[in-house]
Amino acid sequence: MVNQQAEKFDAAVINIFSHLRMSFPEPLFIKADSAGYTVVSKSAGDEDFGSGPGIDLSSDEKHFMACVQWLEQEGYIRHSGAGFNGFDGAVLTRRAIDLLGVQLRSFDPETYRDD
Repeated sequence: MVNQQAEKFDAAVINIFSHLRMSFPEPLFIKADSAGYTVVSKSAGDEDFGSGPGIDLSSDEKHFMACVQWLEQEGYIRHSGAGFNGFDGAVLTRRAIDLLGVQLRSFDPETYRDD
């Protein structure tokens, strides 16, 4: 039997990694849309903050927050701060880069050897 939570986690993490990989090494502010979810909550930086529906986190946004927190605790993502509905300064760690198979010549000792 397939664990639905594990499938949801996998889908979110694949999207998060893909999003952060495209911007590497520049840190990003990431919200649930980085995981493929719709953002319904509003934060102080949003134009229409404090008006209309969507002040609370949706279940998908809560799942996104939990996924990123787990990825950070396991050493795959670094961020400079967690907000109400996202993470500022998110960037992949070397561990995640290695997992994704990104080849960084600058970290290959052969790049610096004189022939």
